[in-house]
Amino acid sequence: MSRAAAAETAMQYQRTFHGRADQISRVRRDVASYLAGCPAADDAVLIASGLAANAVTHSASAGEFFTVRCETYPDYVWIEVEDLGGPWQLTQPDDRPHGLDLIGALAGPDNWGTDTTSDGDRIVWARLDLPQIPKPGPGRPPDVTGLTPSELECTRRELAASLALARPDSPARVPILAHLAAIDTELAGRAGRAGRAGRDARQP
Repeated sequence: MSRAAAAETAMQYQRTFHGRADQISRVRRDVASYLAGCPAADDAVLIASGLAANAVTHSASAGEFFTVRCETYPDYVWIEVEDLGGPWQLTQPDDRPHGLDLIGALAGPDNWGTDTTSDGDRIVWARLDLPQIPKPGPGRPPDVTGLTPSELECTRRELAASLALARPDSPARVPILAHLAAIDTELAGRAGRAGRAGRDARQP
């Protein structure tokens, strides 16, 4: 599925910040909160922080403003920062790593890039692929027992967003509801097992 086609079911975050260094910590907090429970959250926060630092240090956004966007899809997270353009120094004079080197290391060499808008603004984007979750066959509930707690929570958020967009009479609601039920059952089972283990540990 193309990014444009998937946009209809994406969960989106967007905010414009002042072009000051003290805003970088706010970018980190915002992205971390938006992606809470997502397995790519830590890497996305690092990327957003690096791109925000570039915007306020190496672009015309210094003292002005820049915009951060983040979108979650079933199989990846998309994050981008739009600044006001201007010349970049993409390599350090003493061969020290540049902030963009970190982005390439986290996202992969083919999963990041730059675009220029018609107004001359610059957009730097990165895509973080998520672990693939097996899709259940017709009439068979999905097996979610192998997912980590963060993967369960992230998947549940994405399914809930898709369910909210589906028409009340859409047949797509049936597998979504089945998947949500399987996740809720798994989470409840884990909570019950943890509670029993805690009670057993307290017994003399």
